[in-house]
Amino acid sequence: MAPVSYTYEYKSSEKTTTSEGTNSRSVHTTPSGTTVTEASQPAGQQSTSSSTYYPADGNTQSGNTLTQEEADRRYLEAMEDEYAKREEWQQPTEGKKRVPYYGYDWLWRFEE
Repeated sequence: MAPVSYTYEYKSSEKTTTSEGTNSRSVHTTPSGTTVTEASQPAGQQSTSSSTYYPADGNTQSGNTLTQEEADRRYLEAMEDEYAKREEWQQPTEGKKRVPYYGYDWLWRFEE
């Protein structure tokens, strides 16, 4: 039986819209570190965003200010990667038997 490894991920976001513009902040934490992304779009102006990465070992790397186009491009790339990962997990299960995975009755795998 293969060893079991555990990982965690935490995501949060907030967005505030006023007559002066829109501000947003998102936090994404994984075992390797935390990324904080902040975006601002004053009313009638182009939006900007910045990203700061806090690695788990404590060193800080501050990102550059991004244009909305660059932020959108990065977001779309991340979404494409995420959907590609999900497609790998979608295996046909027709004609296969569902059995508990590693003895957990809430986690399943399929066998021939």
